[in-house]
Amino acid sequence: MKCVAVDTETNHLNFRKGDIKLISIYGDGGYSDTYEDILSLKDILEDDSITKIFHNAIFDVTWLIHNGINVTNYVDTMLMAQILQYEEVSLKYLTKQLLNVDLDKNLQNSENWKSDVLTEFHKQYCLDDSKYTYKLYKLLYDEIVSKDLIEVFNREMKVIPAMVELKLNGIRLDMEGWGNEVKNLESKVNDIGKEFKDKVGDNSINLESPQQIIKAFQRNGIPIKSTADEVLARFEDDYDEVKLLRKYRKLQKNISTFGYKISEYLDNCGVIRPDWKQIGAISGRMSCSKPALQGVPRVMKPYFKAREGRTFVIADFSQVELRILAEVSRDKTMIEVFNNDKDLHTITASKVFNKPINEITDLERRMGKSLNFGIVYGITEIGIQNQIRKTTGEEISIYEASRYRLNFFEAYKDVYVLQDILLRSQKIKSLGGRIWCNKLKPNQKLNYCIQGTGADILKESLIEFLRSRNKNWMLCSVVHDEIVIEVPEEEANDALNILKVSMECGMAKFVKSVPCKVDINISKNWTK
Repeated sequence: MKCVAVDTETNHLNFRKGDIKLISIYGDGGYSDTYEDILSLKDILEDDSITKIFHNAIFDVTWLIHNGINVTNYVDTMLMAQILQYEEVSLKYLTKQLLNVDLDKNLQNSENWKSDVLTEFHKQYCLDDSKYTYKLYKLLYDEIVSKDLIEVFNREMKVIPAMVELKLNGIRLDMEGWGNEVKNLESKVNDIGKEFKDKVGDNSINLESPQQIIKAFQRNGIPIKSTADEVLARFEDDYDEVKLLRKYRKLQKNISTFGYKISEYLDNCGVIRPDWKQIGAISGRMSCSKPALQGVPRVMKPYFKAREGRTFVIADFSQVELRILAEVSRDKTMIEVFNNDKDLHTITASKVFNKPINEITDLERRMGKSLNFGIVYGITEIGIQNQIRKTTGEEISIYEASRYRLNFFEAYKDVYVLQDILLRSQKIKSLGGRIWCNKLKPNQKLNYCIQGTGADILKESLIEFLRSRNKNWMLCSVVHDEIVIEVPEEEANDALNILKVSMECGMAKFVKSVPCKVDINISKNWTK
């Protein structure tokens, strides 16, 4: 099969506001040239028998599809370098490291491509990018094979079309409605700020000054020496002033991060298209920025709305990380709980607090949930203290935290054995073949196997969905363990079934001992 490397140069980083100025192809079959007419390359780019190599395919392929070229069969050297965990993945860095070539990137800024007159230097610059991308591919592929990462490589390459689609489709925001909500939030935050000042008896206090706040607290007999949130959380239930300050800060952060400034990311149709990173963390999990949809506050989500005549289908895995833990540890108790569709958090609370299941309170269940999600990642006794305080408002002693931890491992003995093995391991591997060999901190050794497998599951689910879905079903957002698609209203039930089955298939590739559970619903808004 022929291979060619492809590079595009644009006059703007955002595909909605610019044009492709040049495109170059370098590789097998005598390909070595730059072109101003991208349509002249349509046959090559759409030929499934030719492997196209990009460095940052999400960027280039999005541009090409936006310009009417349906690129097929492509790979990405930037993702390959991430799979291999290079400390940098820029084309310049990799070319220097692997080929000992100092690649000239002086024209990298999109401002250098705004002119209608392109010189031979521009053309050579574009061609060099494709030439060295081609050379890197050969080296990186051989390294991936030698390190037994071909399974990860195949998965990551197959999921790139999903990332491209996320960028192309975006998700629509009702900015007018959200703007009105922001006004309400601003009024609310002002009222809370005024109430806080009245409580501490100082109307001139600057709520952005930790020093002034600490002094005001101490004048009122509140023994706080820091305004860090984890410190404030300890005193929230005892002092209304602290509760008001935390509420003020949370609202203020939502307004400053996702308030009116979110309009900067809207196109003329009110659609937001974030920058997606397929490997956004070393664990393999995806992320996005500009804006960070994973941080969208709950109050904002109803203002993300499906387009006219369409609706969202929203699905997320239920307790996926704990189900992965049951699979990896082979813990008999956890497996039995999930296979009998019992509530793991209640079971944990029952075992940790030595109480019958039917006597477990809502508060104790929340504490059980904190222990489940904390201990599996190596949380310490102090961490258990902080986590329970943060999620339940309850204060526990170090002795109690230590006792809860011991009771947890007494209940889930195979989890303890797994953690002991992971902590002594020099190489950590996900169920999907992802490998970490670098020096890892203890919590990373416990974390990466679980989160990495979660990333593998989500990506397999996306691959399966794109293979099975109708072409007019749009992928709009993927946040943590949640997938959001937008479909014609009359096709919503069919889409729900296909998405659910796709996610179950994605999980079944790796998790065999416990069932997959997907929470899924249909809504005109991005809500649970």
